[in-house]
Amino acid sequence: MIVVLVLLCQASLAQAQAVGASLTGQRVRVTTGQEHEPRIGVLSEVTPEMLTIRTEPSTAPVKIRRADVVDLKVSRGVKRHTLHGLLAGAAVWGAIVGVLAATSSLPESGVNSPLFIGGLLAVGAGVGSMIKTERWERVPDSAVAVSIAPTKGGCGVRLRLQF
Repeated sequence: MIVVLVLLCQASLAQAQAVGASLTGQRVRVTTGQEHEPRIGVLSEVTPEMLTIRTEPSTAPVKIRRADVVDLKVSRGVKRHTLHGLLAGAAVWGAIVGVLAATSSLPESGVNSPLFIGGLLAVGAGVGSMIKTERWERVPDSAVAVSIAPTKGGCGVRLRLQF
């Protein structure tokens, strides 16, 4: 049983090292148990015990213990919200038409003209395309993780199994 556990631990450490090494140089978001806000930066170095992240080019790199990492995500680029803006422009046009129809001034207002409708849709799509959010993909954690840490009486071993 102990031999199987040791082999599983070695395999999980090798898998974690391979996953971390493949992320080197990429933008990541690391959430730890001690911090409320995640750290975002470029992963510059990966060891079995530590992750090193450069949050800004002018600051010193941040070292995070792997045992403290709760969640690790990698950036998959930015997403623009053009379609949402287009739908917002259509909603604004619908609201204007609704208000003018309620006041019986719809026929002479000109909101039915294709130029007015197209203008509102174009403005909405333009505003939506200026709004960008970053897309994050969670990095899968290994099923078995072992960490060794110093304790008051000597050294402690922590085993984590995920199902």
